[in-house]
Amino acid sequence: MPSPRPIYSPFPQRIPGHVLTAARDGPAPSVAKLISGLTHDNYTLEVVDLILLPLHPDNRTPPPPRPRNLHRMDPAEEQRLLKQLQQHRVRGGKALYCATEGLMSLLPSCPTDKREATITRILPQLDNLLEWYIYFLKGQIPQSSGDDSNVEYRNPSRPCTALLHLIAVDTSFNDRLLNSDLTDKVVAYAIAAWAARGPRTNEAYISFVMGHDKCPITQLLSTFLSSDDGRQRVFDAICYKPLYESKALRAMVIEGAVSRCRSVAQLSRKSVEDDLKVAPPGGRKKVPAVQAVLEYLHTLLIVVQKFSEDLVISRELMRSDFFEAICRALLVWVKKCRRGHEEAVPKQRAFIALAGIQGMIVLQSQRSATLWRLSACAVEGTVRGGYVELLVEGMLANPSKDAPDSKVILDTLELLKLQSGMHPSLAGPLSWRMRELYGDNYYNSSSVGLEKSSTYHKKWCSMAFDVLAASFSLDNGEFGRNTFICDNMKCPGDRRRFSPSLTCSNCHSMIYCSHECQKEDWSALHRDECAPARREYYQARHCDKPHYTQAKRKFHAVYTARRADWATMGLGDILHQEDIGVATQTPKAQPAIIELSLWRNLIHTIEEYIQLRGLSIQSNNEVPQYHLDKRICALLSSFTKEDADMGIRLVEGAYQFGNRTIFILAKLQEIPGEEAHAHELLYSIMKFD
Repeated sequence: MPSPRPIYSPFPQRIPGHVLTAARDGPAPSVAKLISGLTHDNYTLEVVDLILLPLHPDNRTPPPPRPRNLHRMDPAEEQRLLKQLQQHRVRGGKALYCATEGLMSLLPSCPTDKREATITRILPQLDNLLEWYIYFLKGQIPQSSGDDSNVEYRNPSRPCTALLHLIAVDTSFNDRLLNSDLTDKVVAYAIAAWAARGPRTNEAYISFVMGHDKCPITQLLSTFLSSDDGRQRVFDAICYKPLYESKALRAMVIEGAVSRCRSVAQLSRKSVEDDLKVAPPGGRKKVPAVQAVLEYLHTLLIVVQKFSEDLVISRELMRSDFFEAICRALLVWVKKCRRGHEEAVPKQRAFIALAGIQGMIVLQSQRSATLWRLSACAVEGTVRGGYVELLVEGMLANPSKDAPDSKVILDTLELLKLQSGMHPSLAGPLSWRMRELYGDNYYNSSSVGLEKSSTYHKKWCSMAFDVLAASFSLDNGEFGRNTFICDNMKCPGDRRRFSPSLTCSNCHSMIYCSHECQKEDWSALHRDECAPARREYYQARHCDKPHYTQAKRKFHAVYTARRADWATMGLGDILHQEDIGVATQTPKAQPAIIELSLWRNLIHTIEEYIQLRGLSIQSNNEVPQYHLDKRICALLSSFTKEDADMGIRLVEGAYQFGNRTIFILAKLQEIPGEEAHAHELLYSIMKFD
């Protein structure tokens, strides 16, 4: 963006010769004095030449070599070296000013009749200009003692602002920079600027000189990622160069995103407010520092989402610390929001970004089997970064259903509930984190400060109990006796030992506790199931879908049993529970099926369930719609009123797995004398939607 123009010019008609001479021979302040008085009336092409003169390629010289033995240097030699360094800094400072503020001030001051001539003089210098920007970024101007001049020279914020200005101010510059051989150079510089860090703090450069959410470095890279051609050029630069070069560039890009989140978390209100004060107004209304930062984090997330469109980058991004770092930055700045309505808008932006983070993880997990596995690491990173604390902050700040962030927070609660059943590896860390923050009774909404009248009371209790149930499902101690699985319906149960090695070697979909059970089930049911199950298994592998292992099936089966412990506490009034997690009355025994849905648990008769899932009791000549339908129907047929009287129940749980839904139909036996209506797993059937 152009620098603000002065209201009064000290040179109303013509720029004096001594000012031009000083600008040509003097340091950067003399050029600044010339620019400050430039108007349409006194503009000349000589000013253009003066701005371009310091940018001659011969001025890009390396700094004087540093002597090996400074303490033995002759005083006269030392003075000569110091003088050379000072001249080098003065020359570099003038070049930096001319390459940024100087060029940005030319066209706004240029009259219409001289515009074409000005552009004609600047266009051939664009290649040279990019070389200067790289020269500054590499730190070729040494730091003087006692100041931060080197940090300012290396900071790419001013060059990126100038490039954005040149792209936006005239179509000639835009075509030359974005549709020519120079484009790859600009892309390379944008990537290098994104990855650059301060030499002292080792933090990414962030500036709000272009206004809120408009850090020039991020904005420049976003300009390329916003178009198909520009995005492809970025991907070509970081993915399709020689192997080691591309890998290094991808690491730089991802680390740049992580570093920016960490730098944002360390910013102070005052530093952001100071940046916003010097930002050009341009008709933009003033925004609080918190809002500017949270909007910037949302913009940063959008840039990373565009990067992740490439599968190679997406895989490395899911392994990185980005999700932890951005959640931590959001949490830091949400806590800086002052209580009251004046900063409700910034908080809303934060929770929208939080939902965007989770949505991005879910979307990426559905693209391939590798990304599905890595998504668990990404979600765990969000938990470490403060995902749960952010949810609680949102619930406490928006207690009513009509609050602006209510739907966003409910959506994020729903995603967390879904993810606790997606990834067994997530259940333990998530449960541990919630217990650390809110105590052993974290599934009680009062532990986080929520009133029972709150919109989120039941949702939090349901989500937290599912997390608790998932963590218990992985425990080999208390619930170890419930973790045995055998697909033979007539298994006596005395041989059960869960071992993935006893899976059917042909279809990989059935598991048995012994060879005797495998033979018995082959004759009864599996002979007809094996071939279609094998086709489904290899189709999933061919389509790069995640493999549903027997270990994952064991987790889901036991998880369903643990969720059923809670669901059967009040089945008589299951749709209108007043307090989730508190036992009310054991339901009357009945041959019904409990459907554990996302937020509400429904009860179906066997006939209703058959219709709901599109099942039918086939005769020997009929072909079932799904190869396990016959097995499911056999289980339903064997479930009688006498079984229900003995405390046996059929419970169905639905879980996401990649872009598919897994239904687990479990046969459970209530354990007499156990508290909280604990159940033992007797049998389970897995079915893909």
